[in-house]
Amino acid sequence: MSFPACRRLARALPFTLVLLAAACSAEASYDDRDWSAIEPVAAEVPQVRVPDPAVTEANLAALDPCAVGAAGDPAAEPASLDRRDTSRECQVQRSDGPVQVIVGAPYLAEGSDAAGVLERRTRQDVAGVAAWVGPGPVGNGRSARCAVIVPLSPERTLVVADPDEDDCGVALTAAEAALADPAAMARPGGTVTEPVFYAADEPDPGGVDGCAELADQLAWLCVPVTDADVPGDPVDLIRHGEADPAVLCVPALASAEQAAPVAGRRWVAVTTAPNPVPEGERASYDGARVCTLLTSKVRGGEADDATKVVVTARRDPLKVEANTEVAGHPTHHAKQSGTWEVALTETDANGYLRVQVLDADRKEPAWAEDLVTDLVERVFGED
Repeated sequence: MSFPACRRLARALPFTLVLLAAACSAEASYDDRDWSAIEPVAAEVPQVRVPDPAVTEANLAALDPCAVGAAGDPAAEPASLDRRDTSRECQVQRSDGPVQVIVGAPYLAEGSDAAGVLERRTRQDVAGVAAWVGPGPVGNGRSARCAVIVPLSPERTLVVADPDEDDCGVALTAAEAALADPAAMARPGGTVTEPVFYAADEPDPGGVDGCAELADQLAWLCVPVTDADVPGDPVDLIRHGEADPAVLCVPALASAEQAAPVAGRRWVAVTTAPNPVPEGERASYDGARVCTLLTSKVRGGEADDATKVVVTARRDPLKVEANTEVAGHPTHHAKQSGTWEVALTETDANGYLRVQVLDADRKEPAWAEDLVTDLVERVFGED
């Protein structure tokens, strides 16, 4: 019988049987186990190439938006457009429909330092180049029914928008022809220095795998989780999970999929820094990392309503009074912050799991307890 179960039995038994319950609880103690720290596992953060700003600016100045819009269509003609910067924008009437082209649109949507124009779009290989396709913002405070967004750097993009169609058919046709030969898109007398864009097989500012669901994956030092060896013993899981949060992500992802299915979306698992890391500190960062679960964004949605689950494990005692139990384990639950801290045995004994579950409104969803219970049963067992 496990420690918490015996503890409850001892409270329920008459005084004459308390010694029996105490003996039972001692049998399940983890105090004599090895709780020493394991060397942290270094996270292999995908490195996103940062072009020389001067080269990027020169390429932006050289690219002709009208040539991009007319690429591959000899019958295409530039049309009038009420635009803020005539040298960087052009509307083109192609034989298959109109497109709007913006050269150098900002990656971050106007009015927010967290909402990138690539969010809620789908990454596609367009002529061997990384492109993001779908509806949503295109920078400068504007949106498009559908657009092909092509990053040139972490700050600037090329936009080929389709004002009439939701499937980006015309924009994709133009973009594919233009991206296949960037040099031919230069203004008369201008030249571009390749690589102008990110190749489809290299990391780009929009994110790699599950990191694409996280706003500003560069600042979070995001690493996709594919698989990890998960110890079956709870003490080993806590020790290894503290050293490598990917170990926690495997059972946590399974619990989210089982206990908290989200219609029309999927759960993804990544490891991140606990908070965004300033640009100057990213290369040398060797601090803590956490397991982060995210729901995939609604492509083209008006707002980011993704839910986030953060999971960590600690070898230290919880040292906070329990106010509830999860699967028989003493737990401190703070509903306002969506935090569940679950002790392996007692709050003054080694080892606990911390799970934070918050929706886009920073509130704890109704299914949070189901998810936490499923996870605790997977990694600690039910008592």
